[in-house]
Amino acid sequence: MNQSVSHGLVLILDDDRSVGSAYYRVLSESGFYSRVFESFSELKRFLTNEFDSTRPACLLLDMRMSEVSGLEVQGWLKLHQISLPVVFVSGESEVTEAVEAMRHGAVDFLVKPVDVEQLLEGVRKAFSQYVALSRPMSSDAFKTLSEREWEVLSLVIKGFRSQQIAQELDITLRTVKLHRGNIMRKVGATNAAHLVTLYHGRPSS
Repeated sequence: MNQSVSHGLVLILDDDRSVGSAYYRVLSESGFYSRVFESFSELKRFLTNEFDSTRPACLLLDMRMSEVSGLEVQGWLKLHQISLPVVFVSGESEVTEAVEAMRHGAVDFLVKPVDVEQLLEGVRKAFSQYVALSRPMSSDAFKTLSEREWEVLSLVIKGFRSQQIAQELDITLRTVKLHRGNIMRKVGATNAAHLVTLYHGRPSS
């Protein structure tokens, strides 16, 4: 499926109007279409009643809001089976929140104040994941993994880093990276977050 990100839509959820407006300006100047939401209830109404799911889109999501947390928004999207790549933005570098967000499929986690290039790179990565997710995946993709690749994959899904996987399986870091590369190639994943998303959405046997 050949989707053009030039027609993609960046949804921005941040309860600070000035921040949302700043993101909007940066993205507009870079050629992206954007829409700003100051509350989760506004975003839900849009996604439920107006959102065109065939149009490439991603969500730029603030982690800390007065109404709801970014992780709760991410959970709502998953519950309602809305495949919207998420780029988190946080005012604080909370490692546990970042790990949790990435474990559930976030594309990136940016810390405020966000550099313009970091913001644009995060959005580009999100659109790349959208396009990759739009491609049909063979039902046999995960069946081609070897026993060792499944062991590595199971730890990736749990949020383990390559060094931790090497220690857990008593293998070299180089071997872990080789297995991860083979897994990504076999299932068509573009990055770790995409791999997690594909795993949870894989066809049942």
